[in-house]
Amino acid sequence: MKKLLILAVLLLGSSITISAQDLDEKYGKDLLQPGTQAPDFLFIEGEKDSVTLKMFHESYLVLDFWASWCGDCRKVMPDMEALSKKYSDGSVNFVGISFDTDTTAWKHCITSTYKLMGYQVSEFKKWKETQISKDYHINWIPTMYLIDPQGKVDMATVDIHKLEKRLEELQSADSLVKYKVTMPQFPGGFSALMDYLRTNIKYPHFCEKRGLQARVAVSFVVDRDGSINDIKEYKYELKGPIPSSLPNMTKESFNEYLLLCHQQFTKAAMQVVRKMPKWSPGLKGGKPVRVKYRLPINFSLR
Repeated sequence: MKKLLILAVLLLGSSITISAQDLDEKYGKDLLQPGTQAPDFLFIEGEKDSVTLKMFHESYLVLDFWASWCGDCRKVMPDMEALSKKYSDGSVNFVGISFDTDTTAWKHCITSTYKLMGYQVSEFKKWKETQISKDYHINWIPTMYLIDPQGKVDMATVDIHKLEKRLEELQSADSLVKYKVTMPQFPGGFSALMDYLRTNIKYPHFCEKRGLQARVAVSFVVDRDGSINDIKEYKYELKGPIPSSLPNMTKESFNEYLLLCHQQFTKAAMQVVRKMPKWSPGLKGGKPVRVKYRLPINFSLR
């Protein structure tokens, strides 16, 4: 009886090993083949920033299809996060594409568990109802695509270790060096940027008078000549104690009050960015390139 039990356990272990080795064969047979032109897509990240395939041309791009409710996805999140940090010099870009439908669960996951160095987007539709799942033949998650600088599929896999190996091959062959981006810089560096903000930011009087604090993340493009363009609000949040209502205010009036605060804080943040001097532009292969930059601006009462 003991011999039979041991044999059964050994057979079970063997089947698990085979299954793990054949994940691509089992779940990735229908994925787009290398050399296929990757389908374009459009997502809105944060409040207003658009994320498309074309914005990543001329660099390698990893697409990670996942969901916060997916146990297998959660297992590989630390590895994917580590990969995104390893290649955060701009030689490889990362976009996490979630099939979450619960915005709260998604936001909690990307802020506390899955801190990808890249873009995180979702349509908040059921997996099989999304156009991108159809375009990229996603039948299993996590699924990962590596897109080359010409916008074509370099590889598609459900095994993150294969992705990691492919990126290492590209790095060893110096195929990533020419795509490395030197980030743009404010005149005088980061400390000078902080001094500029402290000196030039104007706290909105309406908000200051009411003791309100906020954090506004502004996105903008540092162009090839160092000028600042395409200034947008990326993310906004009130900080500190926030009343749920105010005396003698209807719910509608209170919401208008909060909207006015939002507008005032955002206006002040965008004004200080708009007035910045020219930066040293970002460089790729020694040549100036347009680089999108995100700058969080805090409005704090002391």
